Amino acid sequence: RIIEMPFAEMGPSLQRGIVSGAVISEPSLTRAAEAGQARPFSKVFDMIGPRFYISGWFTTADWYKKNVALAKRYAQVMAETAKWANANHDKSAEILQRVAKLDEKTTKTMVRCMYAETLDASLMAAPLELAYRAKLLDRAVLPSELIAKA
Repeated sequence: RIIEMPFAEMGPSLQRGIVSGAVISEPSLTRAAEAGQARPFSKVFDMIGPRFYISGWFTTADWYKKNVALAKRYAQVMAETAKWANANHDKSAEILQRVAKLDEKTTKTMVRCMYAETLDASLMAAPLELAYRAKLLDRAVLPSELIAKA
């Protein structure tokens, strides 16, 4: 049975025996491991692929048509931010600590992602295929259907 719960509650739930396994994202995974509540035994995202997009920014086609310049500027700023964060790991860690209210030890030991600096449709394919096979999507969706054309 799958139970949905906030990441921060997963470690304590494992420790109390409420759940027998969890997919915990950072920084909750590092915190749970440091507290002795959880231990990683599998890299569950490896089943999707070695690299893929785990999140993204979306809008409706109608909003995009009305705001093409703004959407393109937003994408440009996000790419520039990604390049900066990837090149300045220590400085981005300081921001992460402040914004997410993390301690320095957690920020230094947790696994942090690399941010996408360009749009690569192939990195959307595996998660979309998996979502379709898991019946989270009513039909197969191609990455090209999610990318604005203008």
